[in-house]
Amino acid sequence: MLELNEKQIIIYFEKHLRKLGVRKNDNLVIHSNLASVGVYHKNLPSIFLTVLSKIIGKKGTFALPLYNYELRKKKIINMDVDYSLKQNSILSKQFFKKFKYSRTSSIFHSHLIHGKLSKIFLKNNNFNSFGKNSDFNLFYKNNFKLLLLGCDASQGATYIHHVEDKFLTSYREIKKFKFTIKKKNKLIKTILTCKVRKKNVYQNLNKIFFLPEIKKITKTDKLKFGKSYILKIRALDNLCTNIFKKKPNIINI
Repeated sequence: MLELNEKQIIIYFEKHLRKLGVRKNDNLVIHSNLASVGVYHKNLPSIFLTVLSKIIGKKGTFALPLYNYELRKKKIINMDVDYSLKQNSILSKQFFKKFKYSRTSSIFHSHLIHGKLSKIFLKNNNFNSFGKNSDFNLFYKNNFKLLLLGCDASQGATYIHHVEDKFLTSYREIKKFKFTIKKKNKLIKTILTCKVRKKNVYQNLNKIFFLPEIKKITKTDKLKFGKSYILKIRALDNLCTNIFKKKPNIINI
């Protein structure tokens, strides 16, 4: 792995993001694997977010995933401190404390939000993962782009599950989860109804993400140990909706 100084890494990230078409006023939801970048600096996550913030400017917004499947067995979920250690990237983990007051309300699929549109997401007290008024629905409404930084769809295109959730499928079953949530020192009891994959059902989102029609609307740029991908969420949603209508089991292995 190549060790660079801060100035060199800033130039590296600026070049990479601009090649992907990231520009002023963009709204982005970002999934990442910084190991794919292939360079080392102790402040790599911080440098990336500084560069990103500079490019999109004050009118832009970015979201980082903070997902929480592992928390479903806890009696009380503290939304100010709890999150899944296994599911989240270095970028999300390192900046959880910094952005903890900008965390959305979804229990399983919360996001850290920073930028102009933060208030829209933070005022949304929806605990569900998908569907109407979910974070993903707000990404669609507010014309976000999906940026997969150094990772592919199998690692980060969770938005596709939001599209999948529109349909009744034979490989998912409806389950209810009871939660007590602690948020800003308030306790809230809630019940979530989710479509959960049945046992022995495995999925790979790359099976839909790398179809020719999706590739056509996706920009890519190489990294030392992988690639980054970016595309408009509305376009992804529309194409995936049509694909799921024709082939409901397409992402199943």
